[in-house]
Amino acid sequence: MNKFEKLKKLYPHEGKKIDNWENQEKRAIIYLDVKEHQAIKWIENDLIDSIYTINEKLLSDDPLTDIERECLLTDRQRCEWFLNIFTKSDETIKKIKDNLQKAYDKKRVA
Repeated sequence: MNKFEKLKKLYPHEGKKIDNWENQEKRAIIYLDVKEHQAIKWIENDLIDSIYTINEKLLSDDPLTDIERECLLTDRQRCEWFLNIFTKSDETIKKIKDNLQKAYDKKRVA
């Protein structure tokens, strides 16, 4: 019996919430495993370089049209979105562990 199944026994009325935590943790673990692949590391480096280049263009004295500025901002958001998948995975796992610990501690006190 895994930690989520044990928690469902303690809180049977919270099954959907606990299932959601379990799915979030599984997804985050997969993302972290994928992050270690060399191809992903190369992509991350390319995206970081792209963000720097975009920021330089946005901060430069060269005039940009509204459309050019909007395209650059959209490109930067896309790069950041991809990079945040991995950053948020660490945070997600920590948050779920904290939630599980709080739930167990709450039952011990009760």
